[in-house]
Amino acid sequence: MKVLFKVTVLCGLLALSGCTGLFESRTCGIRNSQWERMSLAEQMDVTKAYHEKERLADQLKVNKLLAKQQQKLADARKDNEKAQKSRIEEEREAIKKQQEKIDLDLKLKKQAYAHEELAEVQGLN
Repeated sequence: MKVLFKVTVLCGLLALSGCTGLFESRTCGIRNSQWERMSLAEQMDVTKAYHEKERLADQLKVNKLLAKQQQKLADARKDNEKAQKSRIEEEREAIKKQQEKIDLDLKLKKQAYAHEELAEVQGLN
């Protein structure tokens, strides 16, 4: 019972302290007690400065997001370039092998043709 009473009192004190001091409500970043003592011109200046700071903070967030997105795009572009280079190299190797096979077939056909002519010449003698 004592613990419950202490907890209740503590919660009540914390709730009341939230309305003043460090936890006091604020308008445009300034404590309400101080805000109420300001003139209308000062309030307008503070409001204008506060909104400008918020706009700049929002713009900074947007710029960071854009920079992050651009970096992702640049990384994707690099990955695509690497993949394209790899595909081109594979195609180059495949073409090279085909060319070597064609050259070998041509060489074998030339040799076979030369042997046939040689056999014909030897057959005539």
